Amino acid sequence: DFSSHSSSFRSMSSADDSGNIDDTTTTNDSSVGGGVLDLVFGFVKTKVAYQFSKLCAADILLHTNGEGGSAEAFATATKLDPDLSLRFLRAADAVGLVTEDTTTKLFTPTALGRSIGSINEPGRGIVLLEASPEYSKAWDNFDQVLDTGAIGWQLAH
Repeated sequence: DFSSHSSSFRSMSSADDSGNIDDTTTTNDSSVGGGVLDLVFGFVKTKVAYQFSKLCAADILLHTNGEGGSAEAFATATKLDPDLSLRFLRAADAVGLVTEDTTTKLFTPTALGRSIGSINEPGRGIVLLEASPEYSKAWDNFDQVLDTGAIGWQLAH
């Protein structure tokens, strides 16, 4: 059930660009707090953004219904599992890439979602490069970089 993760995702988006926590929007009720969760789960946002860009999810959603698309139509267009498509789109909603109309069950890309999830948008290329598995491998060796002074990209490749 995706709903058990919703508060974690929602608390991840509770910090502004300067890192300040807006306590009025944090729904995380753990003792750790939204700021710590935002730091620890930042990679999840990156993974969601990467897949959203890779799939051109904004374009797919807009072309399935003009304004927004259902998880089922998204699954059909992407050949993904329908249940996982719903979970993915709700994760995209939690990080601000789409909005879900709870009445119609349609997902509509936000301005941010369109900027990284549309084929011709320059933000898509940035996400596909910076969040790529190849780029991530260099950061996976960060502890070794700090210990040895080696170059992360060279260690990974």
